[in-house]
Amino acid sequence: KRRGMWDDSLVLFSSDNGGPTNGNEGTWSSNFPLRGGKNTLWEGGTRVVGAVRGPGIPRGAVSYEKFHATDWLPTLVAMASGRPWTASIPPGE
Repeated sequence: KRRGMWDDSLVLFSSDNGGPTNGNEGTWSSNFPLRGGKNTLWEGGTRVVGAVRGPGIPRGAVSYEKFHATDWLPTLVAMASGRPWTASIPPGE
């Protein structure tokens, strides 16, 4: 904040997909009330929390919409480069 970077910075917090429920990783967890866990396509393996803070995001804003972390790519690339994300794709890709 002292350097004036806070107001122009985007801060993201995201979680890994659900906890392991099968014991294969030497641990065990519960994703209750969601079904499944890590390495499954059920909500317990795909649904996690995240938090975003930055310019253009109203203070205290909450969204219950579903999205995948890869949906962030175009927005993050455009914000970092100042140009459309498609401009970052190498020719021929």
